[in-house]
Amino acid sequence: MGRVCDRSPPIKVSVLLAALLAAAPALADLPDLGGRAVSVVTENAYPPLQFVDASGAAVGWEYDAMAEIAKRINIAVTYENSSWDAMIPAVSAGQFDIGMTGITIRDDRKEAVDFSEPYMRSEMVMMVRGDESRFADAAGFAGDPGLLMAAQPGTTPFYVGVYEVLDGNEANPRIKMFETFGAGVAALRAGDVDLVLTDGTSGRAMSRPRMVR
Repeated sequence: MGRVCDRSPPIKVSVLLAALLAAAPALADLPDLGGRAVSVVTENAYPPLQFVDASGAAVGWEYDAMAEIAKRINIAVTYENSSWDAMIPAVSAGQFDIGMTGITIRDDRKEAVDFSEPYMRSEMVMMVRGDESRFADAAGFAGDPGLLMAAQPGTTPFYVGVYEVLDGNEANPRIKMFETFGAGVAALRAGDVDLVLTDGTSGRAMSRPRMVR
């Protein structure tokens, strides 16, 4: 499980133990781990990969994939929840075996965790409200000091916003921090911010806002 981007900065990719998620050309080639207990931590806030549906159930592509992996290699999976900023340090420290929240494959993160093989390619998009007419691209957004961007600290969209859209200042007051991706989208819909950066897959899952490239 993993995903990388085309030219746009790599969007989030799941951090899963490489040994568990090696490509499996044939069922007979896979190990039988004898029902080993494996702890998986996730945020449940990044549709369509993992999120809580209207009934309160935790669902998404990564849950489906993890269930299939568990069946094929005979592991017993338990799930825990964590905030995004605590997840990678917790996996690195051995608190959990797997981090499952669509985490970008990046070289700096490889120093702390093992990544799975990529499972999806995506690209960075700009989410805006449907009636947005003040800007049509990153340069237009950057050029208007009155426009605000939502970001989740420590994520790839945050760093893209800082270093590729704005001025490289991580404390730029035009970037408004939100604990989850969904909270940033809610602020966009409410008119509290003017832009959310995300990958196209999650953007389509969340959107009624119009997306521009």
